[in-house]
Amino acid sequence: MNIALIGIGRVGMPMARHLAAAGHALRVFDTRPAAMARAVSEFGAVATGSAGEAASGAEQIILCLPGPAQDAAALRGPRGVFANATTGSLVIDTTTITVSLTRALSHEALAHGIGFVEAPLSGGAPAAIAGSLTVMIAGDPGDCDRAMPVLESFCSRIHRVGISGEAIALRLINQAVYVAYMAAFAEGLAIGDAIGIDLETMLSVLNDSAAGHPMIASKYDEIRGLSDNGFAIDRAMEYLDLAGEASNHAATATPVLNATRRSLQRAQALGLSDNDLIVARNAYLAQAPRAGAGDVALAKY
Repeated sequence: MNIALIGIGRVGMPMARHLAAAGHALRVFDTRPAAMARAVSEFGAVATGSAGEAASGAEQIILCLPGPAQDAAALRGPRGVFANATTGSLVIDTTTITVSLTRALSHEALAHGIGFVEAPLSGGAPAAIAGSLTVMIAGDPGDCDRAMPVLESFCSRIHRVGISGEAIALRLINQAVYVAYMAAFAEGLAIGDAIGIDLETMLSVLNDSAAGHPMIASKYDEIRGLSDNGFAIDRAMEYLDLAGEASNHAATATPVLNATRRSLQRAQALGLSDNDLIVARNAYLAQAPRAGAGDVALAKY
């Protein structure tokens, strides 16, 4: 199959490798020429000069971009996908965007005679490399059927969710819960640090107890200072902001997520935006407001 892949970064590049290994012909576009040159040399992709050029003649067009602004720019405009894709082709949008934007893009695709499936991913670069990403898909049932063989090239778990907007909403719910959990885990480690509990003891006990979580366990090297891959505070805030748009649609109160957001905003104000959320715990929690008289100790942050 002729496939266009727009966005070949930490997740998009290994996705491209899996697609090439499955025998698909790839046309790629990225704003970084070096990334395209790598795709050309490593697995024979064809580099293009715009998202629209990549989409021209492709049967399916996959987007894997940093966020809503980049996604909308790639799809709209004279050099974008919608203006250049073949009628009857299919867009598979894996970018994490907002509920309102994905619904708008779905309608615009339909107006251009193009199918549209929202397919936000979970698992990050490690799962992309392993071909074990989790994907949530929503859209026209026939379009979802068409997307399945391509998604199976790099995803091991595919969840069909429902109508447009619901897969993105579920992705944002998942990410917001994870960010809130990481923030709580960081506070727990900070308490243990302050008391003097050995880090390895804490990680061992928490991993074997109710607080254990495989995604946190995958961050133990960062917590130990053995890796700087990280999950930047700025990136965590982006997810919370996107989730806030979804909660506004649902008119649902989110006191825990709001408290998490305030904590991370303070970290940003202290100049820690690029730091890992958990690794930076002591740097920002030590400077957070202390508990007042009568406050529960764990509420002081």
